[in-house]
Amino acid sequence: MAKLIADLCCRLSEIAERPQYLPGALPRLELDFHKVLIAAHDVFDPHHLATLVASALIEGEAGVREERSQQSREAVKARRDQETKAVFLDWAKGAIAEGKKADTVNELQGLEGFNPLWSKMAEKTLKKWAVEAGFKLKSGRPKKKK
Repeated sequence: MAKLIADLCCRLSEIAERPQYLPGALPRLELDFHKVLIAAHDVFDPHHLATLVASALIEGEAGVREERSQQSREAVKARRDQETKAVFLDWAKGAIAEGKKADTVNELQGLEGFNPLWSKMAEKTLKKWAVEAGFKLKSGRPKKKK
């Protein structure tokens, strides 16, 4: 019903701004007014009202959750560290394609084309990004040198 009323209000505001559209819009206005009256009648039927409310709540909750989820994904993508990650992944995938290898994060930082600004990231983060890009880093603690 809200959509019907919103559409009708938009049409009426257009006609208020440009009265010359009224003669051509009269048939559509009449139809829209009838739709609103029918929808309003349905709302007063208790059974129909309960059905409308239940479906609106289900659709509304799902829509709100999806919208919030989308906003969250967009917010994460816009963060500076995620932009840096995207640039790093592009470089790393190119380095792997060229056949470059690294066993540790320190070796990774020594590869040609590695941006020194990426070293400001935590070692754990760089390792995670490198593995995501496709580098096969050695796991475990480094061996002691005797």
